[in-house]
Amino acid sequence: STLALACRGDRPFDYAMFDSLSNRLQDVFKSLRGAGRLTPENIEAALREIRLALLEADVNFKVVKAFVDRVRDKAMED
Repeated sequence: STLALACRGDRPFDYAMFDSLSNRLQDVFKSLRGAGRLTPENIEAALREIRLALLEADVNFKVVKAFVDRVRDKAMED
């Protein structure tokens, strides 16, 4: 395992976790591009994957919920 840590204040920054999050988000956007058309179903599926990726990256659940809710609202109004 190539776990690279660097200090950022009093908490270490986990580059492997950042890479994992980045890869998962890229996969979500690839799947949306492949869908051709945005539907409520594929938007919800993408938001579910984003929510899981953020939570696994130790993002605070309240922040994740607020972010996902804002993205859902913006995506559904178009």
